[in-house]
Amino acid sequence: MKDTPTLDQAITAIADLEQQVQAAQDAIATEHRKANLTMRVVLVLLACMVLANLQFVYMLTAEFRTVVKDMVAMYEHFGRVADRMDVMTTYIQAMEQDMRLMPVMREQMTLMSADVANMSGNMANMTRDMGNMQQQVGTMDNGMGSMSQRFHNLNSNVGSMGRNVGDMADTVP
Repeated sequence: MKDTPTLDQAITAIADLEQQVQAAQDAIATEHRKANLTMRVVLVLLACMVLANLQFVYMLTAEFRTVVKDMVAMYEHFGRVADRMDVMTTYIQAMEQDMRLMPVMREQMTLMSADVANMSGNMANMTRDMGNMQQQVGTMDNGMGSMSQRFHNLNSNVGSMGRNVGDMADTVP
């Protein structure tokens, strides 16, 4: 009769052990589901951030195009101003010859002619600088296009990573 209580105790101990094992497996399964959900949420957030960055790069590129267009318009305007300054310099030189009889006016006109010549030189320098700026902005535009392509590749890689993580999550028991 001693064997019966010991056998009952063993069966009870095995049943308790089975319950503990089942509870542990349920806890592991719950943690696994939580981990999978967390990974999916993180990947979705990362994808949203990548899309937002791509939108910002697109907007920045559009703004650079507008700036370049406005700079070209300014460059053309400065060219017209420089041409007009050259014409004005010619007229002032002609007036100077006509004013030789009036010494005070002649001195003032000489100073004005020098100022206009100086301004014309400055306008030529500005025209050259605007050309350099236009070239640099064009280089920046090319760089922005390259960045946009890299973000597109990054977005593709993140999508692939998401699929790989999903595949890995499906294989975990």
